[in-house]
Amino acid sequence: MTKIADLAKFKREVLEQCIQRQEQQIASLKEAIEAAIESALSESGSSEDSQDSFREQMQQERSMYNNKLAESSELLAGLKRINPNAVFSQIGQGALVATDKQIFLIAGSIGKITFDSQDIFVISTQSPIYDAIAGLKKGDKYEFRGQHFVIADLT
Repeated sequence: MTKIADLAKFKREVLEQCIQRQEQQIASLKEAIEAAIESALSESGSSEDSQDSFREQMQQERSMYNNKLAESSELLAGLKRINPNAVFSQIGQGALVATDKQIFLIAGSIGKITFDSQDIFVISTQSPIYDAIAGLKKGDKYEFRGQHFVIADLT
């Protein structure tokens, strides 16, 4: 793993990228909801049954987008609650964790992002890997799925 010179600055920038990504996802979902509404309103089929079927399909699509929008909004709110300047002595919500092999941001279920040529795994406190690292400190060792890791740095 590449040594990051200023881990605190890196954490702030990664968190900002996560926030921007969620804001973009929310905007896209809102556009999809509007498109589904417009499509349902403009449908004029030849029979009442086909219109009802189409409207039901559009309602289900809109409902799916609304659920995704609620999840994305909740994740965004969680990201915004994280203090980017907080320094951690042990792993918890909001920590940036650099192991000898990977980097994690404990901030929510976003998955892998790439920032400054580094892969960062943005995970929630409900993920299995979090269970393995919760409460660990710099220098601690842990095992996950048969692999051994060392907490190289933490902020």
